[in-house]
Amino acid sequence: MTAVALAATLIVSVSGIVLPATTGVEAYAKTASKLSAKKLTMTDADKSYTIKLTTSVKKSKINWEATISAKTAESAEPCISMKISNNKKKVTVTPLRDGKGTIICTVGGKKLKCAYTVKLPVQVVSHFGDLNNYLLINANSGVGSQQSVSFGQLKTSDASCTVYGYHNNDNLISFDISGFYNDTSDYFTVSFDLTGDGNVSNVIIHERVGIQNIYKATMTSRKASAFKKGCKTVNFYTEIEPGASQYLSSCESMAQKCFDESLQCINQYLTSNFSYGLQNIGFVNYK
Repeated sequence: MTAVALAATLIVSVSGIVLPATTGVEAYAKTASKLSAKKLTMTDADKSYTIKLTTSVKKSKINWEATISAKTAESAEPCISMKISNNKKKVTVTPLRDGKGTIICTVGGKKLKCAYTVKLPVQVVSHFGDLNNYLLINANSGVGSQQSVSFGQLKTSDASCTVYGYHNNDNLISFDISGFYNDTSDYFTVSFDLTGDGNVSNVIIHERVGIQNIYKATMTSRKASAFKKGCKTVNFYTEIEPGASQYLSSCESMAQKCFDESLQCINQYLTSNFSYGLQNIGFVNYK
């Protein structure tokens, strides 16, 4: 009985030591403060970004501010705006212009930091209307019965193309391209429509080697902004022609190449004759 009593005493004694330590950890967990993000990258001018504060510190001891990294007075202008919630536990950040800096939340004397970067897309001026008017004014009999403008023969590093442009209406222009790859018997044709709001539609691509048709690739509709240099991020609906021995995956890559060569030639004509290029008629990411 004496041994049991002694053991009970030891347990109580040990418990008396351990419990305060556990309570201390719990107390620290309640008072520890942190931000929901330590880094914030903003790439959309029309979007607001949120940073949340987790803390048990009183509202009166919380303060938000932002710094900016600047080398000149001009670059020291604010590149973000911040809206702080009533309880000061959330801040809504809106990007204004390109720049970088640090958002600092001071909580009871402790500084919590979130580095921010603003990198907004370049605003591209549309010249779709200018090109459409040019096609309307300069149209001739061209190809078939539809009035067209010949862009002539244009060359890239891999191919030579003949390009025709068409005015259809105030919001629709079309292109016909026929080309061949340098020093080969590979021939291709590409046709597509383009609207004023930057939509590519009715894409038809054919390619042949000598007299053997290889495939037909089509696309019903896709935003022009989806096309990047090389066109590898855009897929066409591709069908292998009877008698062709190529793999479907190979033909899909060939269709992307044909469309890319066509866009290169159109861009070459625009930049050589006007003060704008392919990006200014809807292909904003083709660069």
